Amino acid sequence: MHRLRRVRRQVLAALAVTIAAAVALAGPAAAAGPSFPIGFIGVYKPDGTPVKVKKFQFGNAPVQCAEGATSYSTPKPLPAMKVKDREFSGTFENKGTKVRVTGKYKRNLKKVTGTLKISGRVGGYTNCTSGKMDWKAS
Repeated sequence: MHRLRRVRRQVLAALAVTIAAAVALAGPAAAAGPSFPIGFIGVYKPDGTPVKVKKFQFGNAPVQCAEGATSYSTPKPLPAMKVKDREFSGTFENKGTKVRVTGKYKRNLKKVTGTLKISGRVGGYTNCTSGKMDWKAS
């Protein structure tokens, strides 16, 4: 029974790859905000407790740069992040682009919420920032 629950949770976490993340941008015109795909795979103990988040990726996250608006996608999955007390976080840098990820499993372990922030260089653009963007996966 426990193995079935663990497999079910792993499948649900893997399906999060197609979940759209809501983006919270400053200003009243962006209240609904654009969305972008985000996903990861959760690793669990036999009792269902999450211990690691791996293969965290997202695509076409909006960023504002000195040269104008663009988007950023992870070129490859981010390194694994340990889960402690249902929370995980990490800051990663790749070719001048800094990505900050936070996440927290809800008490029932069926939903995960978090934030994402991108800053630095994005492609040929400079002085970029996304601001803090909220995301959800279930």
